[in-house]
Amino acid sequence: MASLIKKKVGRKYYYYIVESKRINGRPRIVHQVYLGSVENILKKFQEGGVSAGPQGSRKTKVEKEEFEVTEKKREP
Repeated sequence: MASLIKKKVGRKYYYYIVESKRINGRPRIVHQVYLGSVENILKKFQEGGVSAGPQGSRKTKVEKEEFEVTEKKREP
């Protein structure tokens, strides 16, 4: 299951999309994509880098090139 999480580093918050799976009965992050700070994400929306889905749905189309993507895979 994918979800959006925030991590605090110093005084700032940074956002990630993470995919979690149960490994040995416990939830673990198996895939993580860095999105950046709120300012970075808002900047991408304002520049038109992220568009809404059909009929104004809440789903968004995000392409990998739109963000500085840092992927981190964890092996069980």
